[in-house]
Amino acid sequence: MALADIRDRGYCIPSGKIEEGEEPLQAMVREAYEETGARLDIGRMRSIGWYRLEAAGREDRICPVFVAQVDGFSEIPEGSESVGVRLAEMSEVPGIYFFWDELVEAVFGYAFGVQASSGWHGF
Repeated sequence: MALADIRDRGYCIPSGKIEEGEEPLQAMVREAYEETGARLDIGRMRSIGWYRLEAAGREDRICPVFVAQVDGFSEIPEGSESVGVRLAEMSEVPGIYFFWDELVEAVFGYAFGVQASSGWHGF
């Protein structure tokens, strides 16, 4: 799995806001590239659901969740909020992820199950 090293946050999956006029799938492709340099296989992307993110002092958001196959990596674009990328196995993620709780663990567990049943390698 490709984790972005976001300045002032640490390792996390590529994420961000959906821009005006953009579909969630397009946002996923853009954010993955901007934060990790990942080029995703458009034919191997799958929506696996949504969750509600509640953050103190911020408006609640509904967050779409996707899994995808990574075709390869380019350099992280200049101006990215990411300072690097780390490829990690699921067993490593709880110890390095910037915020780990039961919801995050459940989302990752489900995503890995979908990935494994699809025969995909890496997301």
